[in-house]
Amino acid sequence: MTIEKIERFIKDHVNHPHYIDVHMKGRTVEPVMFIAGTDYEELKEKNFWRVVAASKAEQWGKTKDQKLVRIYSGNLFTRLTNSMAAANS
Repeated sequence: MTIEKIERFIKDHVNHPHYIDVHMKGRTVEPVMFIAGTDYEELKEKNFWRVVAASKAEQWGKTKDQKLVRIYSGNLFTRLTNSMAAANS
């Protein structure tokens, strides 16, 4: 997916209490939260996105442990959709 499509989807859904399902080539659908770190703009320019899986979001929220975070290339994304997993915000 393009940077613009990903960013538009994130902005349109940032206030919703749900995770975003990331559909990727050759992988199972994964509900994630996109993380806006200090290097967000730099990563975005290269179509890389920092995410934390829904299964690790509660632990990440408490610790901010970067080992729980993954960086994916937006080129792997085929589609983004609202997840059925509720965010623990």
